[in-house]
Amino acid sequence: MYLSNMIILLAVSAYFGFLYLKMKKLKKYLYFSLLCFVTAIYYGNYFITILPISYLLFQKIIFSSMFFIPIFFTLFMREFSELSVLRPQKINMVIRVVVIIAGIIFFKDLVSYYIFRRFYFIIFAADFFYIIGLVIYDYFQENIYIKKMTPWIIIVLVMCSHDIYFQIIGQYSPLGLQLNVYALIFFLGIIALDLAFEHINLYTKASRDGLTGLFTQSFFKNELIEIVKNKNKIKGSISLIMLDIDHFKKFNDIYGHLMGDKVLEAVSKILTENSPRDALVTRYGGEEFAILLKNYDKKSALEIAERLRVDIEDYRNKENNSIRITISLGITTWHASKEIDHSETLIQEADEALYYSKHHGRNKVTHFEETK
Repeated sequence: MYLSNMIILLAVSAYFGFLYLKMKKLKKYLYFSLLCFVTAIYYGNYFITILPISYLLFQKIIFSSMFFIPIFFTLFMREFSELSVLRPQKINMVIRVVVIIAGIIFFKDLVSYYIFRRFYFIIFAADFFYIIGLVIYDYFQENIYIKKMTPWIIIVLVMCSHDIYFQIIGQYSPLGLQLNVYALIFFLGIIALDLAFEHINLYTKASRDGLTGLFTQSFFKNELIEIVKNKNKIKGSISLIMLDIDHFKKFNDIYGHLMGDKVLEAVSKILTENSPRDALVTRYGGEEFAILLKNYDKKSALEIAERLRVDIEDYRNKENNSIRITISLGITTWHASKEIDHSETLIQEADEALYYSKHHGRNKVTHFEETK
C-alpha cells in the first residue's frame, strides 16, 4: 500500500508541478506539488530495505520530509485561502528548517535519531494544531475556501492525533492501523480534486468569450490545427462556415454599443441552438463568427448555413421591433483524403467566400467553389 501511495503522490506532485510551470502566478499549485512530494518521501520509509543507500541516511531524509510536511501544508493553506503568510508563520518555518539541518548534521547513530524522533512527534502535533488554529481563525473571517476545507481538516487531525498519541507513549497503533496514512491520502485527494476542477474551470473560462459564451478564436484555431494534424482519424468531410453581421458598425453608431452587445448575444444564441450538437461555434472576433462542422459535406453545410441565415433574418429585438439584422456567410469544405498545407488555408478559403457574399449583395451564403 505504501509503495502504491508513494507512486500516486509522485504522479500527483508532477502533475501539479507541471500546472505551476504553465501558470506561475498560482503558487498554491507549487506548494501542493511540494506537499505531495515530501509526503511521498515519507511513505518511502516503509520499504527502506529495497533501496541501495544506508539506513541512517535514508532515515535522515525521512526525518527531513516529515518536518517539511507542516511547512508546505501551511504555505499551501494560506495560498489556497488567498491570505498572506504572517510573520509568526515565517518564524515558525525558519525554526523548522534549522531543526531539519541540525538533525541531518548531528544525528550520528540510530539511537540518538530515535530519541529525537519521539520528541519530533510532539513538535509535529504542535505544528498541526497551530495550523488548525489558523484555519479556525480564517473560518471566522468568513473565507469561502477555508469554510469548505475546515471539516476535512478536522477529520484529518483527529485521525493523525490517534497515531501521534501512540507514538508519544511508545506503542504501536492498535491492530497496526496507521490512520495518518489514510488521513493524508484522504486529505490530499480532496484537495487534488478541488485544484483539478479549478484548473478545468480556468481553462474553460480562457477558452470562452466573456460576452457570448462561445469559444474564442485561439481555442478554435488550436482545435483546427489538431484536426488537420489527425486527419487520418476523420473519415468524412470537414466544413467551415465564416459569417459576420452586416453593417454592424453602422448599427452600433445608430443604436449604441449596449444594443450592439445584445444583438451579439442574440446571434450567438441562435447560432448555438440551430447548429448541430457536435459543431464548434466560435466568436472569431468583433461581429465575425466561425462554425466548424465535422463530417459534413458541401451540401449539408450549405443547408445549415442557409437555415442560420433565415433564422437570424427573422430575429426581432423585443425592445425595438424595427431592428432588423442580417448576416453574410462563406463556406469551405475539405475532405480528409485531400492534402492541405496548413489549417489557415481553410480559414482563408472560408473568408474569401464570406467576402464574396458581402460584395455581392450581403445576406447570402457562398461556397468557396463558387468564387473561382
